[in-house]
Amino acid sequence: MLRLPAGAAAIPSTATRKIQHTVDKALYALRNRIERFFNRAKNSRRVATRYDKLIESFAAFVLLASIRIWIKGTSKYCGGLQSPASLG
Repeated sequence: MLRLPAGAAAIPSTATRKIQHTVDKALYALRNRIERFFNRAKNSRRVATRYDKLIESFAAFVLLASIRIWIKGTSKYCGGLQSPASLG
């Protein structure tokens, strides 16, 4: 439950609910994107179980996992990554 005065739910009501609550579509899309990112980050066992003892090592691996997710997400829009041999 959100306890902040400015907090509002960004999850739409089910279709069968009698009282429908309005939801900002842009806010819902942003919340959904962030939630999907964390689910993808947790797919990495090392991030999900906090395998590293030092915070520096853990933060570095979270950064690597984030970069990996970002590259995978952008490569499908850019036509994929090309090898140096195919460029020349």
